[in-house]
Amino acid sequence: MRPTEKFSRSRQRATLLIENPKFQEEILEIRKRFKIPLNGIKTNEESGKWHHEFYESDDVYFSANRENVYAEIKRLEKEKKFQEGFNLHRKFNKEAPINAFNIAIKKILENFKLPLNWQHSIQRYILFNSIDSMWIPGNISIREDYDQDTDLRRLSIEIDDTTTLEDVKEAWPTIKFHQKRLQSYTREKFQPLRKLNRDKRAYELEKEGKSLKEIADIINVEFNDPMDYNYLRIILNRYKKRLNIS
Repeated sequence: MRPTEKFSRSRQRATLLIENPKFQEEILEIRKRFKIPLNGIKTNEESGKWHHEFYESDDVYFSANRENVYAEIKRLEKEKKFQEGFNLHRKFNKEAPINAFNIAIKKILENFKLPLNWQHSIQRYILFNSIDSMWIPGNISIREDYDQDTDLRRLSIEIDDTTTLEDVKEAWPTIKFHQKRLQSYTREKFQPLRKLNRDKRAYELEKEGKSLKEIADIINVEFNDPMDYNYLRIILNRYKKRLNIS
């Protein structure tokens, strides 16, 4: 499937969604609840004003309620009502404007069977009331995340309910490009040892100071695998190479 066809498929899904009266009802309720213009934000000035007031309302919410809520949680914990304290803390966070807005959007995803990667698109439709502002996602996404402790890169592929094998095949060159940027990437692909236990045992015997003859005899008895000294050296060198031991 060509990229234009995939985009057309996703856009058609968005178009039909927007035409759904029930969807429009839920969008309108969210706009009313979070003081968004009922026909959407139309200018950069309106957008800046709404975002400033919205984030400010989140700060006000926490400032006004944090002390009392945390005192109540502490009281419940002293009475060993840990679950009630946990539930209160969770409720307090969920009702904060930013979290409440995200939860309302996720509820729309659930109600209309949309994949989670549509969350940002629905948010933009709520704000701007235009399909052209939605940034409709494809049906396969490649994500790069970084481990916060080490900055190591993590690569993941996200699919949705419409993703096909052809979509994955088409995206494969892009996936390979990102794969090569992983810290763990090497040109030499990992090949499993055919007889790991045998090779590991031979290495352990060498570390114990056994001679090649002794190692060969023990391997023959334990694994029923007779070998000459030259092949045993190959096995030991190969195993050490896997351990990055020269």
